[in-house]
Amino acid sequence: MNNPIVIAIISAGLSAFVTCTFQMINKFIDMKKEKRDKEEEKERIYSEKKEQVYIAVLDRLLQVRRGFDYSKEFVERNDEYKKWLDEQNQKYMEISPKLRLYASDTIFRLCKHFILYARFTYTPITGPKLSEKSKELYDIGISLVARFMQEDLGYRKYSKLNDEIKCPQCGRNHDLMGRCPGCKMSYDELLKMLYEDMEKQKEDNENEVE
Repeated sequence: MNNPIVIAIISAGLSAFVTCTFQMINKFIDMKKEKRDKEEEKERIYSEKKEQVYIAVLDRLLQVRRGFDYSKEFVERNDEYKKWLDEQNQKYMEISPKLRLYASDTIFRLCKHFILYARFTYTPITGPKLSEKSKELYDIGISLVARFMQEDLGYRKYSKLNDEIKCPQCGRNHDLMGRCPGCKMSYDELLKMLYEDMEKQKEDNENEVE
């Protein structure tokens, strides 16, 4: 075993084995890193697309809110505003299918519900209008949608601020998700009120038409 040639061969073999082993380990590490980087990039792109859709939908909800205070006659008298409105409607038609693709069932259901309020926008001067309470409930609805979107996108991890609303029942200011300190209305009761308001407004307007 003291033969220098044998020792040299063994040493060279061990060296080659060690080198090969380290190369395999490094290649494995590089492959894992590349896979992780691809997954992170894919997740980043997905998150950015979701954010774009959420922003577009929130913008649509805010457009609907502005429409409560404008009449059909106002739109007809303002060509530029009418053109802008048509462009926004087209834009939403293109983005709306993507909401179902990215949003959770809760977010999609809420957005779908509050988009239905568009029927009360730009109504004739003599036509049915939303009550002030319904407008306040709609504002609360937008805050609720935005809250869920923030949580879904991870924004709430960086902000612990409450979303304060004015209680639609007693007028007391309190956290959106908490029980009202005044009338004790719970979040579930508030959510029920938001959903029931649409049906009530629809029935009231249909009765006025009759």
